[in-house]
Amino acid sequence: MVFVLVESRLTSPMFDLGLLRIPTFNGGLVAAWGVSASIFAMLTYLVIYLQNVLGYSALQTGVRFLPLSGAIFVVAAICRPPVVGGYRCAGSSRPDSCWSESACC
Repeated sequence: MVFVLVESRLTSPMFDLGLLRIPTFNGGLVAAWGVSASIFAMLTYLVIYLQNVLGYSALQTGVRFLPLSGAIFVVAAICRPPVVGGYRCAGSSRPDSCWSESACC
């Protein structure tokens, strides 16, 4: 709540609260939240399953998750957000289009 109050009073906020008036932006936020929450829940229950049902140790369970962690790092590096603040955005020649265009995802 404090973040919203501070951001609404700044002349150049870190997050433009006007984006929350765009329905497609809100849909993207809800979708991203749903995907993140489901992955977090899946990982939690997979750890419990691997350790309690299959009998793996914590180290063995961690080793089993390394390919997933590696894939997350690779995809995050490829689909990074565009650069703002005077730098050219990835996949864009116009700096003002940073929020509407993305290099990958």
